[in-house]
Amino acid sequence: MNDAATIAGMERHILIAGRHSAVLDALVLEALNLRLPLLVTQESGQDRSAGPEGLVSTIWNRRSPLSARSVIIRAANVLETIDEVIVAYQGHGEFRPFHELSSADIETTIDADVKGYLFLLREVLLYLNKQGSGILTLVFQHPLEQLGAPLEAGAAALFRAIGDELFAAYNNEPIVLRGFESTIDSPKEFAQFVLTAGENRPERTRGKWLKYTGKSGLFSFVR
Repeated sequence: MNDAATIAGMERHILIAGRHSAVLDALVLEALNLRLPLLVTQESGQDRSAGPEGLVSTIWNRRSPLSARSVIIRAANVLETIDEVIVAYQGHGEFRPFHELSSADIETTIDADVKGYLFLLREVLLYLNKQGSGILTLVFQHPLEQLGAPLEAGAAALFRAIGDELFAAYNNEPIVLRGFESTIDSPKEFAQFVLTAGENRPERTRGKWLKYTGKSGLFSFVR
């Protein structure tokens, strides 16, 4: 398996990671519908017993760099190889005035929604670079009404900015980095778009944010 084109013609073994959200659940269900070999992260205390039959999950403590490494090791063992990692970010949907936040609130958000994703992305890139192939797909769901909360908006903007910089930094590497974003609250349709757009020629989506518009078959490339 030497490049993204080779991966496109084979069964895709996928790791889906992210904080529990509607878009993460939709990505998991769509991947299962497509019968893709799959592992998904689960937060400590999250009950997946009522989830789809046969779904394999692993705990991700977003505040721990060791947990991020464990996620990749577990995925490699379960899937045998990781062809694609989908890292999903969706805002909390909670608005609280900034002056009412406690220091603990700020620390928790920075640890879980900023550092946690950085720890995971580092481990993903270490694995894919060592493997010499694979796809890292960032999924960014940010309904416009959620952008009024300063702390959450800052964390979300940083996730997208990290994507921009990673796309540029790894543009000439054998692995493919790309992103999908949406401001529309349609998790099922957005998930279908993420898992099917460019599936046969993923290299064509390299280094871009593909924006879901809600119009079937239409998307635009956004820098």
